[in-house]
Amino acid sequence: MMIFDIEILKSILMNEYGDKYNKLMKNIKFNPIVSYTTRPMRDSETEGLEHYFITNDEADKLLSTNDTLAYTEINNYKYFTLKEQLKDQNVYIIDPTGIEDISNRYPDIEKVIIYVSSNYQNRKYRYISRSKECTEEDFEKRNEAEDKQFTIFERKLHNYDNIHTIVNNSPYILSAVSSAVEVIMDTYNPNVLYCVVGRTSSGKDTITRYLCKLFNDYG
Repeated sequence: MMIFDIEILKSILMNEYGDKYNKLMKNIKFNPIVSYTTRPMRDSETEGLEHYFITNDEADKLLSTNDTLAYTEINNYKYFTLKEQLKDQNVYIIDPTGIEDISNRYPDIEKVIIYVSSNYQNRKYRYISRSKECTEEDFEKRNEAEDKQFTIFERKLHNYDNIHTIVNNSPYILSAVSSAVEVIMDTYNPNVLYCVVGRTSSGKDTITRYLCKLFNDYG
């Protein structure tokens, strides 16, 4: 289980950044894009938080009537977002295929990529600890499905102009969140799309939620 105290993080950032921290925190907004998926909702998930859970027919209708920002499939389930969601949101939990999709179709969208890296054993433990529906077998299937795209992605890290790797192997997630906060504060631009990418159970979703809380609840 990941342990975190947001008040400790605020104190650390205040000591590190001083007046810059106060100024930036009043202006930064970190609003996540919620993707659509045809995957069944797990009992640990909430509609509209992790994803919008829809049927295949609903997905086909949305995809045929809207401009897609990014699209991918994992284990025959569709995951996608719509370009119109960029109007109000600037943070996207995404996979490498989605990043490539955006880069190829919308090269003018400026991106900062936060790559959350975590080892196999930690990711496996986190996955099967989520809920009774998250079995070891399911993790292995998901992990295998991700292998090819993440292997290619890691080989090409040097090709990305603005990418930051955060290692999240500790149960105390404070360090990883703190590192992500520093990336955002050092690179913040309201017109930038922040892409948070990581393998299954790397902690990318948890880190992003804490970032949203930290920035959007300020003051």
